[in-house]
Amino acid sequence: GTPPEMVRAHLAGGVPALARSVEGAEDDAAAAETTIGESVTAGDALIGISASGTAPFVVTAVERARSAGAYTVAVTSVAGSALARAAQLAIVVATGAEVLAGSTRLKAGTAQKIVLNAISTAVMVRLGKTYGNLMVDVVANNRKLRARALRLVGEIAGVDENRAQALLDEAGGRVKVAVVMERRAVNATRAKELLEHYKGSLRNVLDSPVSS
Repeated sequence: GTPPEMVRAHLAGGVPALARSVEGAEDDAAAAETTIGESVTAGDALIGISASGTAPFVVTAVERARSAGAYTVAVTSVAGSALARAAQLAIVVATGAEVLAGSTRLKAGTAQKIVLNAISTAVMVRLGKTYGNLMVDVVANNRKLRARALRLVGEIAGVDENRAQALLDEAGGRVKVAVVMERRAVNATRAKELLEHYKGSLRNVLDSPVSS
């Protein structure tokens, strides 16, 4: 439920490197300068990921983003590495030697993926996309997600399936809008206004003293 421009991934070698190795791409500091210069500004946050913490593309990207006023984070497996020093915050996951020497997709890569999962989840929680342990910013664009949206409205709003479906229809399929409509006894327009006022936080809307 986030706009595509909110979270962006920049890979050494670009999108083609996802399918085929682009030799020397991680050493291309100039490419990092260009990429970050075109896409990162003050107020953004950039996370640089490198197991060794030495990849010039990643280190330069972090340095360039920091100079632009962005908040920078390093995710690496080596304390004191160039990447760790370049970022304002270093998350060092010391996984030690790999089972297969040099194959950092194993221990280091797995550990870094867990770190990134934790960061992205925490960001979405802070953005108000959850309610308790429920993901309420569901984009119900297939059968499974439409069924999930129906269950969420039923559970949070305390209504049966028929009422949940009616609320979702009026809310344009948006779970948070449907819940606010029922819990605050307002129409869809007012529910959207309340959510906007509270920056999308369903909990804050439901706990607030604001009346219809």
